[in-house]
Amino acid sequence: MFPTGNERGGMTLFALVTLSALFIVAIVLADVVRARMTAMDAEGDARRAGRTLLASFEPSLLKYGLFGASESESRTKSAEAVVAETSREQSKGSAFRFYDASDGFRRNFAIEPLYHLGDHRVFRRQILERMKYIAPIEFGIEVTEKLFKAKPQIAAAKQYAELSQQLQAIVNKREAALDRAWTTAQSLAGAAGGAGGSLQSLMNRLHESLEEAENANRDVSKQLNAPAPRAPNGPETMFPHVTVYPPDFFVTYRVGAGTVASMHEALAAASAEAAAVPKEQAGAAFERVERFREDLRRYVSEWLGARRAFETKRAQEGNEIRRLEANQRQAAETQLNRRRDNWKDLCTVETTADYLTLIGPDGLFEKYRAYNEHSAAGGIEPELDAKDAESFLTSAVRFTNAIGELTGELLDETFANEYAIMHFTYRTDDKPKYPVKIGTNIGDRASHRLRGQEAEFILYGLPSCHMNLTAMHTELFVLRTGLRTMEELLKPETGAKAATPWLALLTALAQGAKAANDDVDVLLSGEAVELPFVPGATMDYRDHLRLFYLLHSRDESTLSRMQALIELNTGIDLMRRYTAVRVRTESAPSLSVIPAARKETEVVVSY
Repeated sequence: MFPTGNERGGMTLFALVTLSALFIVAIVLADVVRARMTAMDAEGDARRAGRTLLASFEPSLLKYGLFGASESESRTKSAEAVVAETSREQSKGSAFRFYDASDGFRRNFAIEPLYHLGDHRVFRRQILERMKYIAPIEFGIEVTEKLFKAKPQIAAAKQYAELSQQLQAIVNKREAALDRAWTTAQSLAGAAGGAGGSLQSLMNRLHESLEEAENANRDVSKQLNAPAPRAPNGPETMFPHVTVYPPDFFVTYRVGAGTVASMHEALAAASAEAAAVPKEQAGAAFERVERFREDLRRYVSEWLGARRAFETKRAQEGNEIRRLEANQRQAAETQLNRRRDNWKDLCTVETTADYLTLIGPDGLFEKYRAYNEHSAAGGIEPELDAKDAESFLTSAVRFTNAIGELTGELLDETFANEYAIMHFTYRTDDKPKYPVKIGTNIGDRASHRLRGQEAEFILYGLPSCHMNLTAMHTELFVLRTGLRTMEELLKPETGAKAATPWLALLTALAQGAKAANDDVDVLLSGEAVELPFVPGATMDYRDHLRLFYLLHSRDESTLSRMQALIELNTGIDLMRRYTAVRVRTESAPSLSVIPAARKETEVVVSY
């Protein structure tokens, strides 16, 4: 059965309605796709504009491993021109394009810089990124690994030196108490047999001095018998020539003094009795008194003579020890007072103005410090007490032990330290050993205003060339003196030949300071010196610089000083060299059905 005319008309109408709906849906879908493609194209253009802008980074910052672009109207227009040209080239293609984005409505780009190299977070991130590729961390910890092998000897030598100082203090206390006891004993002997009364006050003073001396002598014995700090090839015993008095020494001393006092009391009693007897019996009584007096005089003479012989010998030995100590102290201080002028050729008049630019009241360091809101930790000077040989020895041992405690952990600071040493000049970077290794990293040294002292300035932050290089020279000498002194101190013959702990320490210091001066001369020539206690290991100037960086540089000031130096050398303000930009653009596609609205697209592009 065939459809009637009305039915055919209904079906046609239904088909037309259906096709119309499908057509409208297709148009709407096409508009949605067009809107989406316009947004995607706008985002692509924005990213392209951002990349174009960041591609124009500063070439002079490349040798420092830094990427940063400046913000300017001309560069923004250049980025817009590149994007427009790219869009035109794409629209000229012969391939079929469902939708030409050039039909969309475009506004000019709004480009906003976000982060700059003056920010420590950005600066540090770029440093770490560079150093991960050009300086494996093994380079930075190599020197601490060397030092780690010497750590047992350094620790043992430090303990040895500390125990020696403690022992010397106890010996000095004992000898001073014996000096007071001898003085009192002489007063006691002089007063005995006289017309005076009791000798109790003198006996009390003598007993106090002897008790103090005996206690100190007991402490000396304990120190000498205590387990000594052991190190490979170190001494087995501490100071075998240090005197320890036997216990009966003090017993005999007291008994002799007590006998003198008792005989004096007996004489006084006999004299009193003789004065009280009748005259006819006085002769016999006074003869008895004279016998007591003669016995007392003879005993005092023998006792005092024996004591004087001992005290004379003790005084002679003490004088000889003091003479030897004075000689070694003079020898040590002669080496400590040696001064080198090797750095003065770098300290020219021009550097004075550069330092003022760097760390003056309105200097570059202050600018970066204030922006990053950290305290000014600059101006680090070696904390050394060098007014005499003894105090210098204490400081050198403490400083060397602090260096020995350093570890080469995988810390960001290690990368930052290595960055400073590889990208800035230092005292010996132009010596024969270094240019091949690091010349390509430092680049053209002629562009560095503070040649041969930048790494030292970053490390210490002192306000003049002379002060920074002197600080480095001082710590270099102190560390080498500490190492060499410890090396001498742990030799078995050093303690075996010394009568006192101080004599051993001063002898070791005199030899150590002499060797240290020679080491410093070699280091400043660009060569390496041996590391005590580690056969075959050597360290050069740069290795020592690494150690001092690990000791001092874990603060924000070093980053600010690096930034200040980079601006001084390049003339580029790092706060105006950006590493990221935010790009905004608007689009409004030509749509058939859906009302077109302007849409803002925002992207962030960074290195």
